[in-house]
Amino acid sequence: MSRGYGGFAVLELEDENCLIYSYGCYNLSIPEFRNPKRERDGLITIDKSCFLEPIITQKIKRQPGKRKKLIVKRHPVDVNYWRDIEEGRITIEHSKYEETGPYRSNYPITHILTFIFEEYQLTGQYPDGCAYDC
Repeated sequence: MSRGYGGFAVLELEDENCLIYSYGCYNLSIPEFRNPKRERDGLITIDKSCFLEPIITQKIKRQPGKRKKLIVKRHPVDVNYWRDIEEGRITIEHSKYEETGPYRSNYPITHILTFIFEEYQLTGQYPDGCAYDC
């Protein structure tokens, strides 16, 4: 069952130093945060130095017919993006559809950044976009 919130992001600009994603979010439980037009009015700027390389393991596996095959796996490592936000290597301009107040929800940022960093570590390429529903 869905909790009624979600988010989406699209890569807008990539240069040699940083990536800029535009993002939007929604919360269907609160009428003023529904975002019916699915606007992307928030910005996430990520310095490329924040991207960590995964741990790569290799092993030789025996195949039928006495053949051997090299298997390479990429294991993502945890990225401490909250530290990068505090240090200014990731900057965020929040969407107007995010909840505000003393108990501000960071669900959209958390999900989007997690997806971007994991996708980079698994594929070796910066993702063009992402979306999630909770």
